[in-house]
Amino acid sequence: MSTREPETSGEGSQSTWLNWLIDRAVNLTPERRQEVTGELLSEGPALRSYLYRFAVLQSLAVLIATFGLISDSTAVVIGAMLVAPLMKPVLAVAAAMVSGWPKRQDAFFTVVDVTSAGSVFLAWATTKLLLPESTPPPRYWLAPVPP
Repeated sequence: MSTREPETSGEGSQSTWLNWLIDRAVNLTPERRQEVTGELLSEGPALRSYLYRFAVLQSLAVLIATFGLISDSTAVVIGAMLVAPLMKPVLAVAAAMVSGWPKRQDAFFTVVDVTSAGSVFLAWATTKLLLPESTPPPRYWLAPVPP
């Protein structure tokens, strides 16, 4: 398999990139497939470490997004999206699904489900703890929405 990067200048650079990408996808060796799968689908001792980092990053992302919504700051909410680590479990579900690994698919789908429910709960609890009941809703909640 060619590991050489494609050339980016000159005519036909788009077709060069396309040929390079197709070459990497078609000529995927079993060793490279195992390496990619190992990075995407953590198992064993690596799974515990991954889940700990994942939980910390997701909790921080939820708190950042909650504070951004409370303060009506779009930039802070976008910053929270950059911190959120949900892409890897979603890709792991997809990879397990197309590879025919139902146990791995169920495991990572559970991670996505539990993370989603936990994120909603953490945002709700943070809002309940930080905002008094008499706090008016943010102005964008009351803005008219065109049909």
